[in-house]
Amino acid sequence: MLSIRQSLRLAISLCVLMLLSIALSAGLLDLNMRTHNEIANRRLFLMESMFEHRKQEDQNSRSALSQKIDRVTQIAKEMGISAQTPTLFRGLYKIIHNESDMDFFLANGPEERMIIIEQVAPVDP
Repeated sequence: MLSIRQSLRLAISLCVLMLLSIALSAGLLDLNMRTHNEIANRRLFLMESMFEHRKQEDQNSRSALSQKIDRVTQIAKEMGISAQTPTLFRGLYKIIHNESDMDFFLANGPEERMIIIEQVAPVDP
């Protein structure tokens, strides 16, 4: 059987070990939480970067489309297409609503461009 002094020493040792265990657990928990926060912050930064990149690509795409429409419209004006030629103007209107048609329009010469516009222009009743 243990003496009172030995029992007291054992109880104190157990208390110290429990306190150390609690302190180590808290330290590990704190370390794990810091690691988790760092990972979450990196993930957030990457997602924000991806969003900004995608947003910039969308803006660039819209800007390029707007420039293409302006170019097709300017070429059509140089060809004499305006509100004074409503059927051809409606054909131009149809062309600028399809990027493939605009690319094809821009890839050809003046005579071919007129054929393209006439082809998509509505037939007057």
